[in-house]
Amino acid sequence: MAHENQKTVLIFAWLSVLVVAILGYVLWLVPISWYGIREWIYPIIAVPLIGYALFTACKSKSWVLGICAILALLSPIIWLTAGFFVFGF
Repeated sequence: MAHENQKTVLIFAWLSVLVVAILGYVLWLVPISWYGIREWIYPIIAVPLIGYALFTACKSKSWVLGICAILALLSPIIWLTAGFFVFGF
């Protein structure tokens, strides 16, 4: 039973990372008039989910999950930088 519970916790942690990474990308697609709202929504959603993923990564000693969680938290700036390189400054 404990093994199944640990597996479920890891699945939810990876889903949290995936949701935050996708949200970081999608929020750059909103109209300019929504940018003020975006700046409030992203941290409120992302910080608890990434906190959960990082806590799970520490408990399960999963370096990959921890690194992916940090990259997901930084996904808006990663997408913005990638867009600059693709479409120009």
